[in-house]
Amino acid sequence: MSTETKSMVEIENEFFHRNTYCDGCGARAVYRIIFTFGHLDFCRHHFRKHEFKLCCESLKVLTHETEEEANSA
Repeated sequence: MSTETKSMVEIENEFFHRNTYCDGCGARAVYRIIFTFGHLDFCRHHFRKHEFKLCCESLKVLTHETEEEANSA
């Protein structure tokens, strides 16, 4: 999880323009969950495992997945 203070735009740009990895297992991150205190990155498996709680407590959820990829999982 990030500890330095960044703007929402910086956090979003970093996710879409860099390789990011799951905070749960180190696989390629497909989701970035933004909270008031920072952000967490997750692969599809770990996001789905905690999806309800993450979506309820986050400010924003970013994804690299297309709607088609999300529906096929």
